[in-house]
Amino acid sequence: PHQALVRFGNRLLAADGISAEIRPSERDRWPANAVDADGVIVGWGGYMLIAGRGRRVAFLQEAAKRLPVHAPLLVSFHPRERDENVRFRTVTRIANPLRRLLHREPVVFGDALAPSLVHFFTKTELESEMSEAGFELVDFGTDGYGWAVARCVAGQSIQRREWT
Repeated sequence: PHQALVRFGNRLLAADGISAEIRPSERDRWPANAVDADGVIVGWGGYMLIAGRGRRVAFLQEAAKRLPVHAPLLVSFHPRERDENVRFRTVTRIANPLRRLLHREPVVFGDALAPSLVHFFTKTELESEMSEAGFELVDFGTDGYGWAVARCVAGQSIQRREWT
C-alpha cells in the first residue's frame, strides 16, 4: 500500500528492462485490479503479517479466483515450534486484556511482536487456512525459514487452462 515503494519498485523493474508493473493494494488485501496469474508467490513473510485467520483466508481466496486449477502458490513464514508454547501463551495472556481495553481484536495463539505483529504457523494451521481458501498443501518445510507450496483446487478451471 506504500506509493513510494511502488514507484521505487517500478523504477527498478524498468531499469532492468522488465516490462512488469507493481501495483498498489490495500493492506492485507489481494489487489483489486489484479490480473489473472499462472502462480502466486507471497514471499518475504508477507502472509504472516496479515493479522487474523479470516483476513488471511480471504486473501488466499481472492488469489484463487485469479488462478487456474492446479496453479502453484508459494508462501513463506515463521514456523512455530512446540517448545515455544510458553512464549505464545504469555503473549496472549498479556496482550488480550490490553487489546480489550483498547477495543481491538484479540491476538490468537501464535501471534507475536517480532518487531511488529506477526503470526507463527504450524503445518496443521497453515494447511487448514490454505484448504479453507481453495488450496491443497503439496510441500512444507521449516529449514531456517518456513515455506509451503500448495496448488489451487478452486481456481478458474472453466475459463482458463488447467495446470497438471
